[in-house]
Amino acid sequence: MGILGPRNWPALGNILDIKYNAVEKYRKWSKTFSAIAEAAKKTFRGSVRRLLMSEHVLPNTAGSTIGTSPFNESLKLRQKRAASALNEPTIATYINYIDLETKDFDKDKFASGRAGTDVVDPMPISMVSRHDPVFHEICEVVAAISRFRGSSQDHIPILRLNSFRFVTKSAEEYRGRRDVYLTRLNRDLDVKMEKRIHQPCIQTNIIYDKDAALNTTTTTLVPGIQNKALREIRKLHPEEEPLAAAYDYRKCEYVAALVRECLRFYTVLRLALPRAMVKDVVYEGKVIPTGSMIYLNAWACNYRQCAGLYLANHEIYLVFLRMLSSFELVQDSEVDVHPVRGSADPTSLVTMCRHYKIIFKPRNEKALREALEAFDERLAEHEKA
Repeated sequence: MGILGPRNWPALGNILDIKYNAVEKYRKWSKTFSAIAEAAKKTFRGSVRRLLMSEHVLPNTAGSTIGTSPFNESLKLRQKRAASALNEPTIATYINYIDLETKDFDKDKFASGRAGTDVVDPMPISMVSRHDPVFHEICEVVAAISRFRGSSQDHIPILRLNSFRFVTKSAEEYRGRRDVYLTRLNRDLDVKMEKRIHQPCIQTNIIYDKDAALNTTTTTLVPGIQNKALREIRKLHPEEEPLAAAYDYRKCEYVAALVRECLRFYTVLRLALPRAMVKDVVYEGKVIPTGSMIYLNAWACNYRQCAGLYLANHEIYLVFLRMLSSFELVQDSEVDVHPVRGSADPTSLVTMCRHYKIIFKPRNEKALREALEAFDERLAEHEKA
């Protein structure tokens, strides 16, 4: 292309430089080789998603997700169907699920923390399905799949001839495990839909639109400025009602702002998935040929938005609201809160913090216990029905 960039090694290119923490290396390179950074940004619209070697394996049986699909007519149709099932009016029909999961979050922290007398590891977040072995299997498989950033095979073609393709074999293993629980969940849902006993949910809405896709979600929960948040919450919800109503969405402006700021500061996906040029592009007299792979920041392009944005914001808002209303969070172990240095695994596609311990100290133990007992009674009645 003729554009000045980092030093390339024969056959290996830059892979030795980006093997451990590609995102941080790209950030540093952008300050030195700004021309390449600007070229990637300006050619974004002339590119499509490029599947890596491990990603060719994963979608083989269940199809690729919206976020990992090359741009084509099928993707546009799936985006449209997913958007219709995840817009703000439709999310109102999922409130019962959000209510159940967020209440169970408080219940789990109250029980596992022994009413504030024991420390708790809040990662990963345990929800109502934690007792189901299928739930544990889903969490393990989805977490593993989210870490597939690719391998040396994506950049060094000759390695694809190697019969000991550990990354590809690992992807095949997780694909098989994923297919097992997807088949079970879809079969159970089909039976309920046939009997007309299913509840409104994202999957049924998409099925009725004749299309479906699976996506993964990583939840980011970062305790904020508790005293200020609590004062604002108490203006709307008294201490005697620690579990605020599920329909209270964004009424507490401070908590809503706290959610947005946490999601902005602790970017879950710092680097967008790789893209490939679909045609030759001329940038400042230099030709970027068809098929060239480019990487971009996952933010600041103002071009694509996750279809599940409203659902994620609603659930995280309610978790924050109920958590801060019910508990005082007391730090028990050191935790690196730096959004870059605090990453547990810089090689992973998804940024997760390291494990740490905190104490969930009930603000009003009596009120919280009564609210959770009432929640259990309603849940038992619902399951009987």
